[in-house]
Amino acid sequence: MLDYIHAHQIFFSHYALIAVLIGALMGAETILILASIICHENGISIQSVLLTAIVGAIIANQVWFKLGTKFGMQILNHHPHLNKDMGKFKKWIQNKADLMALGARFIYGGASLIPLLLGTNHYPNYRFLIMNILSAILWASLFIKISYTLGANIQQLLQQMKYLEVSLLIIILLMVAHWFYKHRKLKLALKNPK
Repeated sequence: MLDYIHAHQIFFSHYALIAVLIGALMGAETILILASIICHENGISIQSVLLTAIVGAIIANQVWFKLGTKFGMQILNHHPHLNKDMGKFKKWIQNKADLMALGARFIYGGASLIPLLLGTNHYPNYRFLIMNILSAILWASLFIKISYTLGANIQQLLQQMKYLEVSLLIIILLMVAHWFYKHRKLKLALKNPK
């Protein structure tokens, strides 16, 4: 596990912000978490990681929203399983469109689908931009802050896990040996009844 972290530390020391931007464009929280943990060791500015993640997240959702405004109906017609629930979605847009725009990033699969559907249903551009900016700030801040806070202790935790893994391996081997011993003893008892 430590080799895995070390390999990523080397990568991030050279390509950190590019990786964060790509991760944010893809909605990959894992990249944000890893980058914020590694900030402790490689001198990468947590502020630059945060800003890059916010910009990437905003760009990604704006692209999905614009695709919805320009090609939304074509995309929906091409994917009938999305089109069948459009009646329910239109009711949600009328009642809770701002909440949906704000929370899309926190719903699995919602970071691309909800902006696309909002664009298709003529949600106002300026409102989507405002909600998108707020959502990106909240999303990136949440993942990066929690990870950065935990990152201070992650190396120590991984060292302790190394000893835990060895201990668990020894316990498992002892259990297997005990099982074989009992099984062999039972087998011998069945072969040689007294």
